[in-house]
Amino acid sequence: MPAGAIVPGNARLDQTERQRRIDRYFLPYHWAITADLDLTPERGMAPLVVSIYSFTASWKGTPRPWHGGILWRDGSEPGIAHAPIEIRQDLIAGKQGVDEWVERLARVIEPLMNGRRGQHGD
Repeated sequence: MPAGAIVPGNARLDQTERQRRIDRYFLPYHWAITADLDLTPERGMAPLVVSIYSFTASWKGTPRPWHGGILWRDGSEPGIAHAPIEIRQDLIAGKQGVDEWVERLARVIEPLMNGRRGQHGD
């Protein structure tokens, strides 16, 4: 889907449908993350949040040359490392591309996860 495109299923949401989606998808997702993060000290590890997004191959008609990007910032809570990862959509449009990126990212993320055992975010 091109950048700036209007998603037909979202174009004319009324407040009731918007709230239903928040209640059904957004809130449970964030509650689950919060519950898991609350348990990380008991598990003997510092929290690490990795989120993966995709971005369009072009922006306003200009091709984007990057395959992906990694940002590093603190999460919404102090002491929570957060690494947003972005992958260009055309590189993950098919199963082969998805599999390649899973392998590529696993080689980087797994050591980070393992290295955080025994550490705490305080």
